[in-house]
Amino acid sequence: MERMKIVKILAIVMIATTAIYVGIEAYAYSNSSMGDVLYAADLYPSEPVTWYPPEELGIVQVIEYENTTSVHINVDKEKEPFPLQEVQPIFRYNEKFYKVSPLWMGYPVPPNLPQQPFGAVSCGIGWLGIGILWLKWRKEDEATNSS
Repeated sequence: MERMKIVKILAIVMIATTAIYVGIEAYAYSNSSMGDVLYAADLYPSEPVTWYPPEELGIVQVIEYENTTSVHINVDKEKEPFPLQEVQPIFRYNEKFYKVSPLWMGYPVPPNLPQQPFGAVSCGIGWLGIGILWLKWRKEDEATNSS
């Protein structure tokens, strides 16, 4: 019976740890766009006839990622001249052309978070460990009580 108290204590610690982790993640994600909107933009394969400088589209930041042909653009909603996802304008950034995507793209981990999901993996391993201990000790307790 003493072992089940250990499992309960570990579960309470994991609940607190998970709640703290989720709170940190939620805070970081809610502050990652600085109150603006993040859109995706794909690399445009050739030189277009018409294109815009990023400032004219209300783009305040272009976020590039390694080994991708897409970028995220941080757009100030007040300076956005028209719905970018509907019009899909082309803009020039770092000598390349990008076209605003009509689709939302899954976001990588925001730059203000560690790039490896250490917290999520740790919480998952912790919960899995507690579950295994609980199942193992419960079976042992049942075997002891039925003898």
